[in-house]
This record gives sequence, structure tokens and C-alpha cells, in this order.
Amino acid sequence: MKPLYYCIPLLLLSGCKNGRESVTVERKSITESVYASGVIKAQGQYQSFALVSGILKEIKVNEGDSVSIGDTLFVIDSRSSSLSADNAALAYELSEKNANANSDRLQELETAKNLALEKLKNDSLMMVRQQKLWQQNIGSKVEVEQRELAFATSKSNYKSAVNRLDQAKLQLESEKNMALNNLKISKKNVGDFVVTSELNGRVYDIMKDPGDLVSPQIPLAIVGSADAFVMELQVDEYDITSLRIGQKVLVSMDSYKGQAFEAVLSKINPIMNASSRTFMVEATFTKQPEVLYPNLTVEANIVLETHTNALIIPCSYLIRDSLVLISDKDTTEVTTSLRNYEYVEITNGISEGQKIYKP
Repeated sequence: MKPLYYCIPLLLLSGCKNGRESVTVERKSITESVYASGVIKAQGQYQSFALVSGILKEIKVNEGDSVSIGDTLFVIDSRSSSLSADNAALAYELSEKNANANSDRLQELETAKNLALEKLKNDSLMMVRQQKLWQQNIGSKVEVEQRELAFATSKSNYKSAVNRLDQAKLQLESEKNMALNNLKISKKNVGDFVVTSELNGRVYDIMKDPGDLVSPQIPLAIVGSADAFVMELQVDEYDITSLRIGQKVLVSMDSYKGQAFEAVLSKINPIMNASSRTFMVEATFTKQPEVLYPNLTVEANIVLETHTNALIIPCSYLIRDSLVLISDKDTTEVTTSLRNYEYVEITNGISEGQKIYKP
């Protein structure tokens, strides 16, 4: 842990006869905190990537420009994709025309069905007439059977005509839907060649030039909020269990030398970076500096607890975390509480105004 950015008044130092340093124990304020360092990030800051590979055709923005959600940032050459989309549009137009009830193919099948129905009706009348004549002993059994066979054939032909029409309607409707899906996919593919902004904010960096080859693995730009910023801080694994959302954070920056800013802990990432043995946490300014830029460096102390009117001594006067020298040779046991880089709070064992000696 490291000290906060405001100073704690020094205890009264004195010497003794043998030259050993001593202090008089006094009551002061002491704050325990966790040190962290990191950088400023624009809120929502992200790297913009292309969805497809190709040649960068146009850059529609400049560094520092304000953008809104959906604004075009980059255009990638999409001539082949545009041709595919045009072909898909023509295919859909044709399939929609074929699926229309007035199309030549459906009209032809509809006519065939109507003719089959008329023949069925006619054969039905002829069969009934022949059966009545046979009941009157007119004609022959063979003629009756011929009429019945003709009726059965017409009935079968009519059902086939109806099925052919229904199947053709289903097929053409399916072809139309498939063509529509292909058209949507082609249009989407064309859209993939346009890179747009994902938020309302500012373009902070453009990493490519027109004519460069780009791919989904190569970042094109950095975009983030124009006026809202957060701090990304690295905290040692030793200290992470002491942190809670909402804790006060005191911040200093090289860009604002001599000034301290207040923030609150707003996020704790729940996984440790295995290589650095640190956790990434975020803090949000309670009163943001007037001018900020991404990647400015910051140092911070995350306040764990503050005790006012505490009995404190320098850490260097503490022996094995539990003893202090009250004379040249004598020690007394003490109980400690809060501690920071320089001072430790004593809750029992010595009293205010007592002199102690540096070991």
C-alpha cells in the first residue's frame, strides 16, 4: 500500500542521550488505502473492426470528429458483393413474378385443372345416363363399364391436375422465399463493407489509410465517448479482497501536477491477469477534470478506511508488528489497527504524549 496524496502531519521528532531517534506519540488522522496505477479511457471506448476483408476505399471521418450511432466511418471496396446483390434482386423479381397467380405457368396449370374438371363432370353425366339405360335393359353391360372406366380416369386426372397446381404454387412460393432470403443476405453482405459507429462519441484515432488491405483482425479506429471518461486501474492480487464498489478513490495525474481529484470505485473485474498478477478495476470521477484524453496515466489510492483522532506512530518504530521501545532497552507490547505506507495506528499499549524510540 502507498500513502494518500495529502500529507499527514509528522510526529514530533527528538533525540536522546545516546543519539537514538525518538518521537512523542500524538493523535492525528490516518487513512488506510490501496495503491493502484492505470490510464484514462473514454467511456465505451472500443476498437472498430471491419467485418470483411478487402481494400479500404474511403474514410468518412477525421480524428477528433464527433459521430453518432450508425454514422459511416469506413467504406471497403464491395464491387463483387454489389454485383451479387444485383443478381439476387433480379432472381427475386423473377421468382415473385412466377409466384403470382396470373403468371403463365400457374395460368396454364389452372386451365388444365378446369379442363379436367369439365371432363370429369361430362363423364359423370355419361356414366349415370348409361347406368339408367342399362336399368331399362337398353344398351349393354360393356357400355356401362366403359362409361364407369372413363369417369374413374377423369376423376384421377382431375385430382392430378389439382395436385400439380398446388405443388406448383408451393414450389414457386418456396423459390420466391429463397430468393428473398438470398437478397437479404446479399444486401447484408454489401452492408458488411460499410463500418459504422457503435455509439455517440468521438473518433480518437484512425489507424489505416485509403488503399490499405483490411481484415476482421485489423483495427481501423478507436472510438469512444466525447465527454465521459473512466479510469482503468491495476490492483495487486494482495489487495483485491479489500476492495468494494463505491469506495472513495483519490487520483493524481502528471497532466495536472499538484492537483488531486476524487473518484469512486465503479467496477471490479472478477479475473486476475495471470502474467502481471493484478486485477483490473474501474473508477469514475465524482468531479471530472475539464480536459481529458484517452491513455493519460493516473495514480490512485483507493480509500479503505479513515480514523480521525487516532494514536499513530511511524511504521519504522514498530518492532515485529507488536512491540515498541519505550526506553533505550525496554519494549512494550502494543495493538495495531489501520496502517499505511508511513504510519500505523496504535489502539493499546502506549498513550498520547509518551516518548518512544526508533529501534
